[in-house]
Amino acid sequence: MQAILVGYGAMGQRHHKRLLDLGVSFITILDSESDWNTFKKSIHSISRHDTFALIASPANTHAKYVLFFLKHGFPIFVEKPLAIHPDEIQAILKVKKKHQTLFVGHSERYSPLFQRFSQDFIKNKNSIRKMKFIRSNPPSQRGLDVPVTLDLLVHDLDSFFSLFSPLSGLQFDITHAEMSSTEDSAKLELSVHMEHKLIVEFYAHRNATKIERRVDIFETHQSKSYPLLFNKNTEHDSLFYEYQAFFEALKDSNKNKETLNAACLAVETAFKIKKTTA
Repeated sequence: MQAILVGYGAMGQRHHKRLLDLGVSFITILDSESDWNTFKKSIHSISRHDTFALIASPANTHAKYVLFFLKHGFPIFVEKPLAIHPDEIQAILKVKKKHQTLFVGHSERYSPLFQRFSQDFIKNKNSIRKMKFIRSNPPSQRGLDVPVTLDLLVHDLDSFFSLFSPLSGLQFDITHAEMSSTEDSAKLELSVHMEHKLIVEFYAHRNATKIERRVDIFETHQSKSYPLLFNKNTEHDSLFYEYQAFFEALKDSNKNKETLNAACLAVETAFKIKKTTA
């Protein structure tokens, strides 16, 4: 298996190293407009059967590269978010062929810690009345081309949507949504229609003093907190399981149908969170 890597920042370098260790070879690494323009001239000489595109460029360029590689018949692994506007999502879904693999890198849903939480949620969902997703990071230069909603909060939206299958059966209302004028923090509240009403709150902050990732659940008579930061005691991290899921999707794109739907819905929901005036 070989790959075309678009973007060689922090995530691009991380994917490059990890996939090399898994035996993937790289035809080329494209990290500038000049690289891209040169590469496009040779696109027709590259095999579609054993080559995938790995897109780890800035988020505001994802849709451009996804559309290009879809139109040229390549399977794709794209870092989250899939796009930054619902119109881009619709354009992508219109171009994508049924058999093509389009995999979105929402690695958090594959975390062993989140998977443990997911099992508990499925077992106890009829007694859960409220959930709270909390994610905060210290300042970083990564992801600043998009607001926090499409940088951090979109991860937790995707993780939440992964709890429901088929996703088409999920119905919810947005009851509160706000983003700071600096676009560095955001809050979202959903009212989910189940056998009972489930309130789900999301809070994301990328200018915090510490890293925090957790999900809190509130049942009728008790509450519980699930830490989601990587635990060194687990045998494998999120990326390990994410690559497993991607390679399975390469064999059968139908296995990726619900995860792609969740990634699309995460962007469409995050986009509805508008910043407040200063």
